Amino acid sequence: IVIMAEPGSTVNITSSSLNPIAVYYNYVVIDGITITSDYNDNMVYISGSYNVLANCEFDGSGDVSWGPFISGSYNLVHGVYSHDFGSVSNQTGGSTMQIVGSATPANYNIIQYSLFRRGGHDTSLNKNNASYNQWMNNVMDGGWGSGWNLVSDSYASCTYNLLEGNIIKDVAKNYIGDVFKDGIIVAGDYNTVRRNVIYDGNRTGTNSNPAPGIEISRLSGYGAHHNLIYNNTIYHNGGRAIVFMDNESLNDNIIANNIMYYN
Repeated sequence: IVIMAEPGSTVNITSSSLNPIAVYYNYVVIDGITITSDYNDNMVYISGSYNVLANCEFDGSGDVSWGPFISGSYNLVHGVYSHDFGSVSNQTGGSTMQIVGSATPANYNIIQYSLFRRGGHDTSLNKNNASYNQWMNNVMDGGWGSGWNLVSDSYASCTYNLLEGNIIKDVAKNYIGDVFKDGIIVAGDYNTVRRNVIYDGNRTGTNSNPAPGIEISRLSGYGAHHNLIYNNTIYHNGGRAIVFMDNESLNDNIIANNIMYYN
């Protein structure tokens, strides 16, 4: 099934209901569609597999919390512009792009060549039993929340994910008040973070301990072991380039060949 704009035309779906796009099955292509909504929930929901979101724009500026939400496997997101989900004044919710597993894993998804801008809690999220996913060559313009957040707070840990070739910038730059938001959070095992540029993060808040470029942390006790973090460029963030934050040991992480400038 292919749902796409006719070449040369503009298709803008305006909605006030839950899930203007919901894909529960497989092999569906959504191409060249713009969606705006004022319903405060997921704008796009994909629980099937082998589906494609390509060349779409998702505008959450009508106080919508969540952009594309993928809970299936083997899906592709390519050339998407997703922006303004959550709120500049509320750091507890909102994401422009998320892969979230549950009792059923969300694995082997590819997110590439897309622009994600201004998510309230985080701009990009990889969470809960979501493994072997690839986030490659995207721009994650924080503005309000964290850039890329990998974490498990229920179900299984997130493992063997790849974050490569992304630009992560201006984390929490436009947030008003005191906030701790990282460029990248890694709270899972056997993940790889390489060849990314993380800069100008969280420099305008009043926090006495400003957030770093990359945080390695055992959030919720699921571990952050055996991760590879190398060949990244990290500079001009509010906090240090890379930090370990945990009350227990973080074992066997390898950090190598990063260019780091702390100012």
